[in-house]
Amino acid sequence: MASSTTVSNTVDSAAKNVTRLFLYELYSHGQKDLKDEINRIVLHYGCPLLQNPLYNIIREIVTNSMKAIYKKIFYDTVIKNLGMGEVDYKDWLHLFKVEIETHKANNLVIQAKKRKWGIEVLFERGEKILLVDVINPDIRRKLNKSGFRNLLILQRI
Repeated sequence: MASSTTVSNTVDSAAKNVTRLFLYELYSHGQKDLKDEINRIVLHYGCPLLQNPLYNIIREIVTNSMKAIYKKIFYDTVIKNLGMGEVDYKDWLHLFKVEIETHKANNLVIQAKKRKWGIEVLFERGEKILLVDVINPDIRRKLNKSGFRNLLILQRI
């Protein structure tokens, strides 16, 4: 599978280092890119003990955000298009899990890329604070501009 991550680094006028990851998956390239960025962050702050907890927290939030996208795609492309709209949610969820486990979400990743539905992870490194935003831009746009955001702030002590 080709790279599923877009990475951009910028420095804003307030001298905060900002990195953006745009992810479609966490099974290969996305996971590596997320780990690499977290490694840079813990080195920046000199807190290597936070590497695993920080990665696990952010990965969990990103995974849940991706599952929301994948479920929407699965419903639109499989359940709805095959006339299975009357399927019980429990059965529907079972079919979804089989798709994820069998194909490691490859089919859903392809559809997410076609629709340009991915997860943006924004890291802002200040002198004493780290701001991590996990944003589902496409779902947010559909629901309203305030959207769903998971915010994690770690303050260096």
